[in-house]
Amino acid sequence: MKAYLLEIVVVIFITCVSSLILSEGRLKFFIKSIYSIVLVLVIISPIVKNKGEKVDFNLFSENEIVYDQNFLEYVDNKKIESLKDKIEEILLDFGVKNGQVIIEKDIKTNEIKKIVIDLKNAVIENDNKHINIVKEIKDKLKKETLIEVDVKINEG
Repeated sequence: MKAYLLEIVVVIFITCVSSLILSEGRLKFFIKSIYSIVLVLVIISPIVKNKGEKVDFNLFSENEIVYDQNFLEYVDNKKIESLKDKIEEILLDFGVKNGQVIIEKDIKTNEIKKIVIDLKNAVIENDNKHINIVKEIKDKLKKETLIEVDVKINEG
C-alpha cells in the first residue's frame, strides 16, 4: 500500500516539476496530458493486478490499534490518579490525614463506579474534630467532582 501511494506521489511530483520547467505552448499541454494518463493508469493498476481479488485498503495494522488501546488505558489511569490526588487534597483541607481513597471503575466501560474514602486510620486535625466531617466531605466532593462518594468510618 505504501509503494502504491509512493507511485502516485512521484507521478504528481514529476508532473508539477515538468509543468514548471516547460514553457507555455502545445508541448506543455501534450506532456501534461501524457502525465495525466500515466496518473490514471497508476491509480487503477491495483484493480487490474488483482482481477477481482479483494483489495486490502486497511492502512493500519492491528498492532497499532492495540497500542492505541494501551494509550487509552494509560490516559484513564492518569485521570483516576488525578482524581485521587484531588480528593486527598480536599481531605487535607478538612484537616484529615491518612484517609485511604479507593476508586473503583468498571472494567468494560472504564467509568468510575464508586469512590470510597476509608477514615479508619485517619487523623483529624485543626478545629474540625467536632463537626460532622463525613457530611462535610461528601458535600465538598460531590460539588468538586460531580460524583457520589461513599465515606466509611470503620471502627476497629
